[in-house]
Parts: sequence; C-alpha cells; structure tokens
Amino acid sequence: MNLTLKKKNHFLLIEVENSFDGKVIWEDGGIVPMTTKQSDLPDILMEHGIGLKNVKNVADHYLGDMDIKIKNDVFKVTVMLQQKEIK
Repeated sequence: MNLTLKKKNHFLLIEVENSFDGKVIWEDGGIVPMTTKQSDLPDILMEHGIGLKNVKNVADHYLGDMDIKIKNDVFKVTVMLQQKEIK
C-alpha cells in the first residue's frame, strides 16, 4: 500500500494505491466497484463496499472530487479536497 498526501494553497490531494487480485465488478451506473469479499460464514453478506461511497460524499461536501484508476493489479484512489471559505 502506498499513501501520498500533498497540500497546495487551499487544496489537499490524497492518493492511495494498493494491489489486488485484478478483478473488478462495476454496478450499472455505479461510481465505485462492487465488493468481492466473501464471508467465512455461510449465508452471511459482508458489509464491505460503502467506504468509497462515503469518501466520495466527503469529497463532494468539501468542494472536491474522487477518481478511481485501475491498472493491471493496482487500485488507485485519488481524492481532492478544497478548504471551505471561512465567513
């Protein structure tokens, strides 16, 4: 895993890279991939996959954006946050 933070003026850029098995399943019209994690317990649905949706909501709240790039077996998420003006 690789984590990079950069700050410039009123912007914070967060980049997270991690390796994975290379398999990605996207929901129709989804902004984040579906999870493929499985539970060790039969008939138990794992509650994974909402983390990136929350990150996207935070980025939107702080006038920023989130980008997902996948290349081979590397998953990279870049988040830009903008500091709100203090009135």
